[in-house]
Amino acid sequence: MDVVRLAVVLALVATTRAQDAPSVTGRVVDAARKGVAGATVELLHRPIPNCLELGSEQRIVVAANGSGVFRARVTADRRYTVRAWWEGGASRVEDGVEAGAFVTLARDPFAVSQRVALAGLEPWAERGPLALQALVGGETIDFAAVPMADGVATIPPLPGFEHRPLELLGADGEVIWSAAPEASEGHAVDGSLAWSVPPPFELDLVVRDAATKAPIAGAVVRRHIRNHWITRSPLLAFGERFRAVWPAIGRSDAAGRLHARIPLLGRGDPTPDTLWLLALADGHRASHCGWNDGKPFRESHLLAGDGGPLEFRLTADAVQRRRIVLPEGNPAAPGRALLGWRVWVRGDGSGSGTPFFSTASIADGAVVFAPPPEFSVLESLALESPARLRIEPADGDGTSDIDLRAGGSASRSIEVVRPDGRPAERVVVLVTNADAKSARGEPAAARCDRLGRVTVSLACASRVVAYDGSAWGIAVVDPAASTTTRIAMQELPCARVRVVDQDGQPLAGVVVRTSGFRVALGGEGAALTPGEAAQIGRWSVVVETDAEGIASIPQAPIDGTLRLELRDPRRALLDCGSGELECPVAPSRETVLRFTAPRG
Repeated sequence: MDVVRLAVVLALVATTRAQDAPSVTGRVVDAARKGVAGATVELLHRPIPNCLELGSEQRIVVAANGSGVFRARVTADRRYTVRAWWEGGASRVEDGVEAGAFVTLARDPFAVSQRVALAGLEPWAERGPLALQALVGGETIDFAAVPMADGVATIPPLPGFEHRPLELLGADGEVIWSAAPEASEGHAVDGSLAWSVPPPFELDLVVRDAATKAPIAGAVVRRHIRNHWITRSPLLAFGERFRAVWPAIGRSDAAGRLHARIPLLGRGDPTPDTLWLLALADGHRASHCGWNDGKPFRESHLLAGDGGPLEFRLTADAVQRRRIVLPEGNPAAPGRALLGWRVWVRGDGSGSGTPFFSTASIADGAVVFAPPPEFSVLESLALESPARLRIEPADGDGTSDIDLRAGGSASRSIEVVRPDGRPAERVVVLVTNADAKSARGEPAAARCDRLGRVTVSLACASRVVAYDGSAWGIAVVDPAASTTTRIAMQELPCARVRVVDQDGQPLAGVVVRTSGFRVALGGEGAALTPGEAAQIGRWSVVVETDAEGIASIPQAPIDGTLRLELRDPRRALLDCGSGELECPVAPSRETVLRFTAPRG
């Protein structure tokens, strides 16, 4: 074989191998469904989607070709959150994308660049260089860098996310402050925003051993800033849909003391209004101290008087172990885990709590973790493996083993197909006890794979609802059945909405967004439980009006009132009108909504 022929054969072999490698393909399209040439596409996987701390992310970045088509090589057993961006725009986020999938990344009408006037950064220059980041939004937590210059930040086009938080970081990577931007005085005119860091508060702390009163050196102290949404996806347990911002503010010295300087909202002279702190040290149970509504507390209990100097008292305690038995009866494999706790302050006949997440290791079939503050409740546990494990608060006493083998339960296969017969790739299914018509708790949730298949665990006859915002289907599944249950989704009829200005002229480029619905009593409303209805009601459909001011809105799959909001993407914080649709809506009916232009 000559050299040229050999080179051709080798090239063909290499191409074939590349095509056979696990990959995700797709297309990036604009508002007119035309391909976006050269768009940047990013695929992100984290072993635990809502956990930044593990640091073992896989981030894949590729460029779309001249037709907006892209191909990315991925790892076969992982699921990715995918998005795209380009000059002046960005796509919606697509979650749960796996190898072999073809995904369309459609332009998000809310993805516009925003200018933010910054204030209050000067006192924190010593912790620089400072950096600003904005939450992206999606099941896999991620942040985008926000450039700053001359007191102004420019948020790049990002997928729509209501009350998107910005985080100011110090050179050490710790969060100094986190908050969502607010509308500035000029927001109604140019969409500009404002964001500020509160003034500094000087804080003196001491960390001691609870029994010996000896100082503890090297204890890490964290302060709670806020909690914010990262996603509303039912695929994550409720508490995992939030980011709890607890940055480290320093370590205690040899005398157990720490002087910290932190931003603080509200009263701070001489004591804070509300400030929750955690102290953590090896070989000790974490300690929870601070002020709640101006009253000092320690280990969840309010203290008499002003409590004196703020003092952490850490109890010596060994690491704790809880054995984990997976649904199939096997012990958990070695790896890492994320524990979701709720820490409490109780007093005056009431109590308040907030989430706190900590990482742990899995060894010898057990989760091994440092003991949390006293009276903490374990609300969720997620493993590095593809499995998503949930713990109900009632089971979270921190001492018993975690046995996920439900008595009498059985795994059943579900196949979901779209109205056109294609597999319902990445469609979410909700599982509820078939006899619990009045159930108000959140149903269990799972996502179909790229072939429209999903396996659910059932202890009794259960209702399985498939829904994606444009189509839905429902079936009752018997756990004793030996065959795969098939759910054929039905396309939801669309209601015709016309948006006009104050003079009755049609408006193009206005965003019409559904914001939930109220279920009608009786009738077809009984087709869903309150829990299912609430979950579907949180599904927001976003449609942009065309040149004639028309938007087609998929109706709710039950009788009720669908609420609508009007938004100008450039001034997204302002209400520009609202309306309601009484579902079902006759196909011939047109609902007219009047756009209220924001005023400067």
